[in-house]
Amino acid sequence: MGHEYASTTGIYQFTSDEFRRSTLRSALDRTMQQALHSAAEGAPK
Repeated sequence: MGHEYASTTGIYQFTSDEFRRSTLRSALDRTMQQALHSAAEGAPK
């Protein structure tokens, strides 16, 4: 994760399943919105 100390990185192993799921869902939603927006801008008019 790029932290200076392994103990800092270790805190991530204690996140809940719901937190991981919601964080991943948010990232995927943002990625899809950006991809669709970029595709729409590049579409012939």
